Amino acid sequence: MAGESAGAYGRRQREKAERLIRAAERWERGAAGEAETATHLEALRAQGWVVFHDVRWPGRPRANIDHIAVGPGGVFVIDSKNWAGSIAVRDDVLVQNGRRRESAVVGAGEAALAITGILGNLPATGVLCFVRDEAVAGWARDVMVCSTSTLADMLTSRPQVLHPSAVARVAGQLSSRLSSASEPARGVQSIRRPDRTVPVRSTPTMGRDAKKGGSRLARRLLILGLVGIALMVMVSLVVALVTSTTKGALETLTGAKSELGKTISVDGNDARPALAISALRVRPTRVGPRVFRAQPGNRLVAVDLRLKNQGDQAWNLSATSLVIVDKNGLRYHPATLQRDVPGVLSSAAIVGPARDVKGLILFEVPRRAAVAEVTMSVGPGLPRRLRWYVPG
Repeated sequence: MAGESAGAYGRRQREKAERLIRAAERWERGAAGEAETATHLEALRAQGWVVFHDVRWPGRPRANIDHIAVGPGGVFVIDSKNWAGSIAVRDDVLVQNGRRRESAVVGAGEAALAITGILGNLPATGVLCFVRDEAVAGWARDVMVCSTSTLADMLTSRPQVLHPSAVARVAGQLSSRLSSASEPARGVQSIRRPDRTVPVRSTPTMGRDAKKGGSRLARRLLILGLVGIALMVMVSLVVALVTSTTKGALETLTGAKSELGKTISVDGNDARPALAISALRVRPTRVGPRVFRAQPGNRLVAVDLRLKNQGDQAWNLSATSLVIVDKNGLRYHPATLQRDVPGVLSSAAIVGPARDVKGLILFEVPRRAAVAEVTMSVGPGLPRRLRWYVPG
């Protein structure tokens, strides 16, 4: 039939164009989401935070990290997501419209590990931030899950672990080690992935096509990265003016302390019920190697914790952050176990109204470290900081 081949070609071209339009729309939604997240993060600068946007992923020249925030609460590596549908965290699992989205959690965790590798012994926390006015707050294992409406509150409610001079020092490290994602990646042409390589016969036009593809990618990344370049320059100037000398990257929290074993009452507010919390004792403990394997020279200690919900609404243990401090002022966060252990409190534990929960929180510390203090930040909402000192 006349025109049949031309019609088929036209349909294929139209389908290709529609695919390109859909891809462009996804890029535009992603860029808009990153800009929205950046706006909320920029508001933290007045509270002593330093923020980076659209930087190249260390070790992955073709990948970028949306945002990094450095402040009193630590280092947070933030992946902005402009997803549709319902978002929730159930039993430490991220779900969208009822379906598990494990790959996003893994990606956020890997990005945090990449930044941790730059900073040495200062761990970074992965964050998935969803662009929406709806409140989202929770943890998918070690990854913080929030929305743009809760992002600032969740970051600023974390316990203080960095002194202002340490914030400047850490920001300086990142500024010197990271590059803007809009800058051409060095050495990209030499990267080979054998499992994805398809043998292709060289033609004289391949070099030109590669350059055109690289230019298009650079233009897209340039649009997302202009703000990041300006901010990184500003950070460099600030770091040059601020001294980086500090006794470690840690600071002891201020406030009255109670002796270990005492109960501290926490007033309720709109976000949490009234609570009564006791850190009963700190003691050495052991678990099997399939549960946790301490690094050479380290050991596990357990904090016996008791929490009583005195209100009429349920309360999630993920709204707390427990830290132990040794006699040298070094702070240690809870160890990450490979599986649930009876008697060990899960970060996802829910304490019902008028319920009493007791269990252990495990920490990895050097063998000779002597624990001097137990510190807890209790949220959500405006956090209340509790402290117990260890006699002797």
